[in-house]
Amino acid sequence: MHNDIPLPSRSIVARWIVPLVIVAGAATALVLSGFEALRPAAPVRVAPVMLVARSQAPPASPAPAPSSPASPAPVSPAPALVPVAARWVQAPGWIEPDPQEVHASALRDGIVEELLVLEGDAVRKGDPVARLESRSAALAHARAKAELAKAESDRARFLSMAEDARTEEAQLPFRRAAAAARFAAAKDASERADRLAQQNAVGEGEVVKLRNAMLEARADLESIEPRARAIAAAIRAADAEAATATLVPQAMLDEAALALERSTVVSPISGVVMEVHATPGLSIMAGDLALGRAIVTLYDPRKLRVRADVPLADAAGLSVGQRARVTVEVLPDRVFEGIVSRLVHKADIQKNTVGVKVSLLDPSPELKPDMLARVRIEVTGAAAGGAGAGGGAGAGDGAGGGA
Repeated sequence: MHNDIPLPSRSIVARWIVPLVIVAGAATALVLSGFEALRPAAPVRVAPVMLVARSQAPPASPAPAPSSPASPAPVSPAPALVPVAARWVQAPGWIEPDPQEVHASALRDGIVEELLVLEGDAVRKGDPVARLESRSAALAHARAKAELAKAESDRARFLSMAEDARTEEAQLPFRRAAAAARFAAAKDASERADRLAQQNAVGEGEVVKLRNAMLEARADLESIEPRARAIAAAIRAADAEAATATLVPQAMLDEAALALERSTVVSPISGVVMEVHATPGLSIMAGDLALGRAIVTLYDPRKLRVRADVPLADAAGLSVGQRARVTVEVLPDRVFEGIVSRLVHKADIQKNTVGVKVSLLDPSPELKPDMLARVRIEVTGAAAGGAGAGGGAGAGDGAGGGA
């Protein structure tokens, strides 16, 4: 049954001509599109362009009189090329605080209890910007105050002891004189009793009694010197105790008062809050190395500068003190005057640039850190005069000398 179905007619156009036309068209399009890439590159010569000013030519001299063939013809000097003394270097950059941003940091560990400023707020030097939890610091301050009161009581006691010792020390000369007088009287009485006893005029008991009285008076006299030394030592000890009794408690109280005072974080400068790094409830620890213990970052809007990345090819001749002009996108119609204040002494190997810092002389309150800017720096070069300088420039630049 299948053998009865006729086969379709085979057209040579559909089988051969159409595919060949498609392949030829694709090949032609491929060749035409890649023709420019396959052509050999034309050799070109690149030379830097240098702006030069041609010096004024000397006035034409009158035609010389005919001379003999032996006389040389006069040669007019070639005009000298004098390089232009100044040029402008352009570079992109961004605005940053001058000389740098300032952090208001917590000076002790603690937990942030309250933030008092937000981004963009203006603050004065000494204004509070945040408060830390202060109950523990207040308790430590009260405890240190009580310790100081106890130390003051001890100091008063030591001073009283020293005063009593000085009073006793002042009485020692009188006691010494009285003891010496008693010893002299007792000695005299004992000696008289001994003489009378030899004559059997006094009994033995009276002699012993007077001798004992003499010995007692001598012991009393001899005890005054050790007592004087003991009193002097007691005075020195009492004075030393009184002098040092409050030192440690006073230092502890000062430390506690400082910790309580540092519960309030204050602004170190007058300026504007640029960033807020903390939030209420944040624990400020000594080991926080990300931003230290900074609560907010501030800057002075009256002191701004632009950091520009100048290509190394244009960096020759840059120096501190050169004039600059700055434009920013937010104020495209205004040009800010500036001066080069610092050259960064390290190039950027990836961008092939070197940093230049330009201080703005008249910053606007509308300028903010990290705004993009464009800087034009006037680079002043030494003027080269004479044919030698001009010839050197032309020889060094090749094609550029004739530009």
